[in-house]
Amino acid sequence: MKSLIEQLRNEAIADLFPLKGFGSQWKQRQKFLLEKLGNSKKKSDIIKLGNHLSEAFKLTGSADRSQGSLSSAGSTWEALVVWYLNLCLVGTRAVCVRGAPLSPTPIKDALSVCFENSVLRSEPDVILISSEALAKAPAVANKKAMLAKANEIIEESFDKTGLVNFQCKTNWNDNAQVPMLWNMLYNQARKGALIPNGFSIGRNGYSLKNLGIFGYAFVTVPTQKKGPQGYKPENLDVMRVKTMSAGNYWGHPSRNGVCMSLAEFFNFFNRSTAVFPNVADVGRFAAASLNAGASDAVDISMFRLLENS
Repeated sequence: MKSLIEQLRNEAIADLFPLKGFGSQWKQRQKFLLEKLGNSKKKSDIIKLGNHLSEAFKLTGSADRSQGSLSSAGSTWEALVVWYLNLCLVGTRAVCVRGAPLSPTPIKDALSVCFENSVLRSEPDVILISSEALAKAPAVANKKAMLAKANEIIEESFDKTGLVNFQCKTNWNDNAQVPMLWNMLYNQARKGALIPNGFSIGRNGYSLKNLGIFGYAFVTVPTQKKGPQGYKPENLDVMRVKTMSAGNYWGHPSRNGVCMSLAEFFNFFNRSTAVFPNVADVGRFAAASLNAGASDAVDISMFRLLENS
């Protein structure tokens, strides 16, 4: 029986392929990712795809720096992050979604930024939700019913829900200061501390401090010409994101003192083993499904990772 969380995962992945920079250019990235997986397709191979996401992103890159091109690039990077995280999390109690349409209302309310009696921002970018209640609930008839049931479940189990908010950026230098400041605000909200000058985070009775656990992460390509080797621990942009509550990551192998590979994000789950999935399960079900005849295989056809998909 398919669970509600796997139904939500299916919708989250289906939402990615209509994106111009993602779906229309998938075949080239699919070939690249399959080459990186190799023939064995163990769970460690699935996780290690996080070391190569930046290469996958740049496969179809363009020198066009117009506003429309930059916006499309940003959506493509978000889509790659969501695709990768969900592939690793198949069969677990965690799911990653992009944007407000698939985000449960209590989550959107908890992340809402308010100034006095006005809501300034209530749409999350990329979020990971971990909920045993969602994983135990059966799938329902359609998308509308799924969203309604997910809202109901998260309302009832908010204090047992894990949430990670991802700030996904194609570049690093231009954007490091923004997540640093948001991290400070989110940390204040998580502690239940007063945010001065009339600002607050959370509404309708939902607050970050009441979640089972919350983290804020920065995930970048980055697209700067100096490449990953050009970043040093003492660089200002590196220092700005060192204190992110859920870590700072890129789509390259980790560099000590600079940035971790997105493949290492799952270690964050160890901060609350009661809320997040067992790290040992990350990638396990996807690997089983890619190896024909596995007894614990689950359907991962929506990821379009098989050669004929």
